[in-house]
Amino acid sequence: LGEGKFDKEIHQKYLTHIDINNLQGLEVEYIYRWKIGESLIVDRSHLHCSSTRIDGKKLGLTTFTKK
Repeated sequence: LGEGKFDKEIHQKYLTHIDINNLQGLEVEYIYRWKIGESLIVDRSHLHCSSTRIDGKKLGLTTFTKK
């Protein structure tokens, strides 16, 4: 991890449910704008989280595969 401060604007817009001090040294690679019915596939070695900006109810299903 780096030692830089986490982006305050991104924190305020998406991640207020996480203490910004716990994000020190991290950078956002991309912000996925999820839509109902879509799936997102990510590498398990990458950190990810959902946002505080989800309106209504979100239901998630996580599956793991191995080569």
